[in-house]
Amino acid sequence: MTTAVAPATTFTEVLIATDFGQEADRALAYAKSVVRASNGELLLVHVAEPVPHIAIPEGGWVCDPLRAKREIEQTETAGVALGTEGLRAVALCPFGSLAEEVAEAARNHNANLVVVGTHGRHGLPRLFMGSHAERIADALQIPILIVGPNAPFPPPSQWSPKNILCETSLDKKGFQLVAYAHQIAREHNSHLKIAYRDVSKDEKDWLDFNKAVEDLPQLEDRTKPHLHTVFLEEPEVESLIQVAVARQVDLLILPIRHKFIEWPALRAGGIMPRLLAEAPCPLLAVPIQIS
Repeated sequence: MTTAVAPATTFTEVLIATDFGQEADRALAYAKSVVRASNGELLLVHVAEPVPHIAIPEGGWVCDPLRAKREIEQTETAGVALGTEGLRAVALCPFGSLAEEVAEAARNHNANLVVVGTHGRHGLPRLFMGSHAERIADALQIPILIVGPNAPFPPPSQWSPKNILCETSLDKKGFQLVAYAHQIAREHNSHLKIAYRDVSKDEKDWLDFNKAVEDLPQLEDRTKPHLHTVFLEEPEVESLIQVAVARQVDLLILPIRHKFIEWPALRAGGIMPRLLAEAPCPLLAVPIQIS
């Protein structure tokens, strides 16, 4: 018998990874709204690069403690500011590898959501380069909310997505992702659209998948999840963006192992940066496992 290992849908321990840039501010706004909705705790993590040494004419090296002190003070100030907004917040400024430090902080504080900001090419680029990003996504098994430049700033009180698009596949993992998106929709009383690209050659797969979706509980407005067929034409990412814009989607849910989120493609500058740069809403990358 197979069982799904489902991540959380109510986020009570939210980690925001920030470089204090413009896109990080947008991501922080989402993180604060999520925490307010759950009455949870916000963990602000600013990972500073290891302090460089400065060469001197004599050929020796001296440390630059001033930059380290500035980064620590900036992080502490940001943590205090969150407290003055009435949020339960912890601020950390470790030095080292961004992904490794984020992963360690998430583990130590039992985070169930990581939030990052990006404009698709830069914006915490170190987080999305190399195998350590896989470590966060796979080893920790928690969702990652990626906030791009076209995502509007959320309301200052509580962000509650009302139009959710879940792009999935017709298999067991695909249905588990749908069930996860359905739970998010139930909690926010949202409209849920389910999109997929390829219809299975086996009609039984389609019928089984459709029946499983129909068997999900009704949403708060007494509607079933709407199984909406989307044939994504080339280029696929452009088609997905067009669907999200046309349907005024304010949350796009994809599995972490979706082909758009293949880590080698990220490292090579694949289509994911464009999706992050142009999507009209945040993207929730969700780890789904069948064991």
